[in-house]
Amino acid sequence: MAFQEHVERVADDVVGEFPPDGGIYAVTFRIDSVDQDPRWPYVAVGYTTEADAAEEAERLSDSWESRWSYACFPETGLEGVRLVGRDPEGVELHRREAESRGLWYEDDDEPDNYDSRLVEWFYEVCVRAAQRLHESGGGAGSAGPRDSVRHVRSGCDVPVDRGRQCGGADRGVHGRGPGWTARAPKA
Repeated sequence: MAFQEHVERVADDVVGEFPPDGGIYAVTFRIDSVDQDPRWPYVAVGYTTEADAAEEAERLSDSWESRWSYACFPETGLEGVRLVGRDPEGVELHRREAESRGLWYEDDDEPDNYDSRLVEWFYEVCVRAAQRLHESGGGAGSAGPRDSVRHVRSGCDVPVDRGRQCGGADRGVHGRGPGWTARAPKA
């Protein structure tokens, strides 16, 4: 099994376990890495609900921010329900595929541009997994299509759709995000 398939399968399983009547409006993917080392990435798959957004809206004057800003997400949205990539199978598949792509390096090696290439590849894997969930309606056994599948990483907070292509490490949505495919949610 390829790493991409593993991430898609686990993300689909996680979303399929979300409460079907929980008022979920967005599935979240928070991308990070262990000790900021790009060789050990993971994605925290989670969700946020209408009730969470309503609670935040009472606190804030900006309804868009209360609904879509990762800073307003509850623990299930920001920290996720399950981490994909830190599981033993995911770690092994990631390393094996990174090695086969010539992206892996050891601690005593000079990382050169391997760091950025590893990060970009992992983002691409996560974007494809999120797009697949979005297009399929949100996962097996889920309550149906979600309003959005969102990626949250390093201050970049965008829904995934087949909208415009945001290119390059310097030109993504909000000035971040290599290779993001995204659209801004409507206010």
